[in-house]
Amino acid sequence: MNEPKFNEYDIVSSGEERSGAEERWVSFQPFLLSKGYRLRPRYHPDWIPSWRLTGLRAAYCEDSIDCMPLRVLDGTRSSDGSQVMIKTLVPKQGEGEDELAVLQLFSKPPLKENPANHVVPCLDTFPIPGKESGHFVVMPLLGQYDELPFKRIPEVHDFLQQLFEASTMIMV
Repeated sequence: MNEPKFNEYDIVSSGEERSGAEERWVSFQPFLLSKGYRLRPRYHPDWIPSWRLTGLRAAYCEDSIDCMPLRVLDGTRSSDGSQVMIKTLVPKQGEGEDELAVLQLFSKPPLKENPANHVVPCLDTFPIPGKESGHFVVMPLLGQYDELPFKRIPEVHDFLQQLFEASTMIMV
């Protein structure tokens, strides 16, 4: 019998009912907290929808939104309050086989200090409990999902410059 793929979960939720993908993150929440990473209230095991307590309409409450967290979810690093993105990597299922090694390579000296290195740094990694060869990868949260890219010409220039610097660095 084939084991279901790690990321094959129901992604449809309703306001008060979490999806299968969300429930998986709920199951990880205590472990991630023990590693120093907090998830939003919707992903806590004892979550009570805030609109039940406040009387607000669910549409006005952050915890009514299901962001369909299959492989990544935002969180907060407890030690300093910085926002992070937590990603699951399960290379045994044919994806990301080299991703962790590449991220770690670019996140350690001497490549980490190279000004041409524009790879998103890997802040932390640790095994996913009960998932052979699976890892959580923690990276900084780089921007809001609703920010529009390239509002000004200098931003396009900066992007292209970083792209060419990174390409040159990787090929050397």
